[in-house]
This record gives sequence, C-alpha cells and structure tokens, in this order.
Amino acid sequence: MASADPAEGGIRGLVTRYRGIIGQGGWVIAGQAATGILTLGGNRLITQFVSPELYGAVNLLQNSLVLLRTLFCSPTLNAGLRYYPEAERGRYVASLRSHLRRNIGRSLVLMEILTVGAALFWCWSRGAPLDVVFGLALFVAADVTRTFEMSLFNAARRQRPAAILSATETLVRPLLVVLGVLVLGPRIDVVMGALALSIAVTLVLLFAGFEPVGAAAAPKLLPPAMADEMRRYAIPLVPIALMNWFTSVSDRYIIAWFSHDTFMVGVYAAGYGLVSQPFLLMHAVIALTLRPAYFSAVASGNDVHARHMFRVWLLIAVVICLIGVAAFFVGSTLAVDILLGPRYRGAISFAPWIALGYLFYVVEQVLEQKLLAYKRTGAVLTAQTSGAIASVVVTIPCVLRFGAKGAAYACPIYFSIQCLIAGVLLWRSSPPDVPGGARASP
Repeated sequence: MASADPAEGGIRGLVTRYRGIIGQGGWVIAGQAATGILTLGGNRLITQFVSPELYGAVNLLQNSLVLLRTLFCSPTLNAGLRYYPEAERGRYVASLRSHLRRNIGRSLVLMEILTVGAALFWCWSRGAPLDVVFGLALFVAADVTRTFEMSLFNAARRQRPAAILSATETLVRPLLVVLGVLVLGPRIDVVMGALALSIAVTLVLLFAGFEPVGAAAAPKLLPPAMADEMRRYAIPLVPIALMNWFTSVSDRYIIAWFSHDTFMVGVYAAGYGLVSQPFLLMHAVIALTLRPAYFSAVASGNDVHARHMFRVWLLIAVVICLIGVAAFFVGSTLAVDILLGPRYRGAISFAPWIALGYLFYVVEQVLEQKLLAYKRTGAVLTAQTSGAIASVVVTIPCVLRFGAKGAAYACPIYFSIQCLIAGVLLWRSSPPDVPGGARASP
C-alpha cells in the first residue's frame, strides 16, 4: 500500500489546505489589530475631551442614522456578499456591482430625504443651528458609500485594502473629533461633521489608491434569475436588520427614555463600546477570513469542507470569547481607568456583564452565518426577533430597578436567549454539516 501524502494530514495538511485563507487572514488580523488598538486609543482621546453628556447625545444620534443604513442598505449588501461566489464563477462581478450600486443609490436618496427632514424638524424644535443638517447629510452619504465598497472588498477577499482603509479611518476619526471640539466647541454638529469627514478621507484614499471591486471587470449581464433570487434573499433581511438594531442599541434609548440622563447614556455607551470592541474585532477577524471561503464552499456544494470550516470557526469563537469574559471580570477596573477618561469611571460596574453578553452574541452570530449560507433567512429572522423582543422586555424592568447598571445586567440574558433560539433553529433545519443529523438538504 502506498504511503499517504504527509501534506494530507496534521498541521502541514491544514496549512496546505487553507494556505490562501491563511494569507488573507494575515491581512485581516493585521488590519483588525491596528483598528482595535487605534479604536481604544481614539476612545481614550475622545473621552478625555468630550463630556459624557455630549458623547451620549452623539451616540443616540449616530445610532439612529445607523438604523437607516441597516434597514435600507444592509439587506442588499448581505445579498451581494452571499451571491458574490456565484457572480465570480459566472464572471458577472461588474454587473453585480452595478446592480448593487443602483439599489444602494435609490436607498441613499430615500435615506437623505428622511435624514434632512428629521434634522430640519429637530433644529426647528430645539432652536439648533442648521449646520447639523449638512453634517448629518454628509455623514449618511459617506457612511453608505464606505460600507458599500468595504463590503465588496470583503466579498472579493481583498483584505489588504480593507485593512489599510479601516485602520486609516480609525486613526483619523478621533483626531478630527478632538480638533473640531477644541477649535469650534463641543457641539453635536461639530462631532458629527468630524465623523463624516473622517469617512470622506477614507473614501478619497480608497478611490485614489485602490481599484474598487468589479470596476474594471469585463461586462457580462447578471442573469435575471440571479437578480430575482437576490431580491428574495434580501427581503427577509429587512426586518432582521431592524431586530438586530433593537437588540444591539435599544438599551441606550431605554436608559435615556426612563432616566432623561444623557450623562449616564454617555458613560454606558462608552463602557459598552470599550467592552464590545475586542469581541467584535475577534469576530470580524474570523468572519472576514473564513466567511467568503465558507460561503463559496457551501455555494459549490463542498459540504465536507464547509462542515470542517464551520466547526473550526465555532470552536475558535467560543474559546477566545471565554478568555475575554474572564479578562473583563478580573480586570475591568484597570481597563476602564486606562482606556476611558476619568469622567467615565462609572463604566467599571457595566463591563463584566456586557462581556458575558457578548460571549453569547458572538456565538449566535456564527450560528447565524451558517443559516445565511444555506439561505435560511426566515430562521435568522426568528432568532433576531426573539432577541429583539427579549432585549426590550428584559431591559426595561432592569433599568427601572437598577438604572443604567440594569441594562448591563440584561445584556447576557437577552443575548443568551437569542443564541439558544438560533441554536435550536439550526439543529432543526439540519443542513448537512450540522453534527448529529441531516434531515434536510440545503
């Protein structure tokens, strides 16, 4: 009997099998590490010069704009991400880009109308300067354009430009915010304008230094059947996006609604951002590295490869998140003292519970990516809806009883409920790479 090729097993086999993924993963790790370090340093700089009241007000406003992008753009971009492997194999990438750009462009027009109308009403009711209208309109346009291009870079596995652009924006953002506050004063319109300008700087670098995905590809029309399938795939993602927003950021609005205290909103938002950042960066590193290849394996019917990648993805996520939770339970005081300004020390009591919540959140996101890979958007909607309902039902009484600290107590409860629902739905749907059964084919 011939001896087995040593490259087929062990560490060497894994390296051979995933060489391309590992190469791209190096850029993902470098980019996310730089982004993480710069984000933490930037937050320390911002919280040194921006009061919790202003920080909280900007956070509420910014999350409202993120809701618009999440509703009107994210479903289309997620559909493009999922169907990019098919477009790449059929050489429809340029047509896919044009199709996505047209849809995103129409959504952007509607978003700008809603944003400008709401900003004008807010300025009129509060007697605020109209500068905020321009700042918000610029932020929306820049944010949507940046998200569109970065999503395509990720789909095409072009992690090098994505890493460079992400790190650049993270470096520029706090510098512009602090400069604006020092020169023009601590105002909402100044901070939002600085955030928009930091994205604009990134876009200038993107178009000047890198070739956008699909911009130079040979034109070949996207099949109408694929366009229709993408539309059907994206429609359930609209309520999913809304539910995800409720689960992720509704706690700030609940605190503001019941306490009318933007100071505590700012402290909570800063602490939440500090704790969630390492977990989100870790998840992003793994997802940006494995998700394009995983979606491609599922799309091509390579179930054995897809099954192995999913198990590795889930195992890495669980182990790293457990380490992160332990670190925040032991060292939350040190982390807050070093990485947030002195007016934000109240975040110490929030940190461990938010970290525990993000353990369940990251695991749920991995399960959710599997459901999306097999086009089970209805199951994702069910999981997201359960999490959104739980986040409101659990957070309101906790905030009424414990104040802002109650929102932190609620975090692991509603994220664990969402994770449990996603796990049950994944087990019941049983695609072929779910351990323990294969009752349904993808």
